[in-house]
Amino acid sequence: MIIFYLMFVYFFLVFLLSGYFKAIIMVLLMMEYMMFSLLLFMFYIMWNMMNLEIVIYYLIVAVCESVFGMTVMVLLIRFSGTYLVNSLNLMLW
Repeated sequence: MIIFYLMFVYFFLVFLLSGYFKAIIMVLLMMEYMMFSLLLFMFYIMWNMMNLEIVIYYLIVAVCESVFGMTVMVLLIRFSGTYLVNSLNLMLW
């Protein structure tokens, strides 16, 4: 039952991320909530197998992802002057 709840939370967060938020910081925050829900799911699964080292590796990847996201956000705000997702034009990249 807990697995279905965690899967529901994850897919609900994916739905919210798909276009509900306009600011970059809210998108990054929603991605962190998604990582946290996956962490809870992994912790629940790995607890039965007593293989918690994988959870530590996952936490390291989650921290690196959040630092990279914050760095990109600061650079975008610094160079473009706005923090809205709609102002980004990915065709120029």
